[in-house]
Formats: sequence, C-alpha cells, structure tokens
Amino acid sequence: MRLALASLALIAAVTGCGRSQPEPKAALPVTETPSEARVTANIIAVDIDGRPLANMMPIATKLPNAFDPPVVRGPLTLEDGCGSLGIPSAEHLYLRAWDPEIKMFANNYYEVLPGSEMDPTPLKVTMVPGASLAAQLLTREGKLAANVAVDLKMFHPTEGVWWPARADTDQQGIIRFFSVPAGRYKVRLETASGAHFELDNLELLPGAAKDLGSITLE
Repeated sequence: MRLALASLALIAAVTGCGRSQPEPKAALPVTETPSEARVTANIIAVDIDGRPLANMMPIATKLPNAFDPPVVRGPLTLEDGCGSLGIPSAEHLYLRAWDPEIKMFANNYYEVLPGSEMDPTPLKVTMVPGASLAAQLLTREGKLAANVAVDLKMFHPTEGVWWPARADTDQQGIIRFFSVPAGRYKVRLETASGAHFELDNLELLPGAAKDLGSITLE
C-alpha cells in the first residue's frame, strides 16, 4: 500500500475505530465489481483540525481524482468518524472519503496496489471545506456573456483533470461555482460555442470565495 497526498498538509493520526454501521443510500454511481476476494479497509474521517466527522462515505475508485465513480462504497461514518469497506484485493484502487452533500472534499487518498495486505489501523482521511469560484464573463467584443452554460475543468498539477462542473451565467454574465475542491489548479472555463478562458496556478483556499473579476473569453 502506498500513501499519496492531494493538496494540503495532514495532521496527527487518530485511532479508535471498529464497529458495524448502517448501510447508507448511494451518493455516487457505483461501478459494479464481480464477486471476488476482498480485504477490509478501515478509515477515519476528520476535519482539518483533526476532529472526527460523521456522515462521510468511504469509497474506493480506480482513479485518484475527486469525481471518479466508486468501485465500492462503505456505510457512512458515525460520530467517531470511523468507517470501513471491503475492496477487491486484485485491483489497483484509491481509497478516500466522499461527502454526499458535496460541501467537503478529501485532502488525501491512499493508493492500494493489487495483493496488498491492509493494516487494521484506520487510515486517516482529512476532509476540507470546498471553495467557491466566481467570475464575470465577457465576449471577445466586450459584451456580457449572459445566460450561457459554462463548463469548468480543474486540472491537478500531477493527476490531470481533477474536478469538472457546469453552471449558467446570469444576466450580468456572472458565473458561480459554489463548492469545488480546495487546492492549487489550472482552471479552464468554456462555453458550448468553444469560447474559453484558462488560468494557471490558481489557489483556492478551503471554505474561501475566489472572484476572478471580469474576464474575456477567447
């Protein structure tokens, strides 16, 4: 098993998990995996200050990005932040937690190689509040890009596309994305007509609002 960090620093480990939990409703589409040998992975979800978080969903995905559909999901964590899930032992997977309300995002993930033995000690997943992003979009002619659909793509420095989203501008050409992963990314905004804007090395802080001001689409 290998540990990989997503964007922010982690804090001290927390332990003390180990009991059954109720099965939650699905928050993400699940990629079905045929019945096969599985190993149990234990996690503990905590906030940025190290406090346990309830109602986070342990998930395993084939890619480390923030939106890949789970291969398997576990029951929601309870008040102590603990959760577990059974993962196929023959697959190369990434473990993290998912907030069904999409208000928080995992700051780190764990890479599990095929055939790995899982330590029963809970793997700590730090969840951080999402950031918000806004801008006023102008056309090449300097007019407001009003009432148009806009796609957002956020690119992780090493993992490629990390988070996609879509929203509509209002009558003033203002676009708002209310909850996106915090961190440092290259971002691209693009309309259905192909007009776009790119910005490298944009820093989005947890729980903070970022306004790009007026930007002209190319």
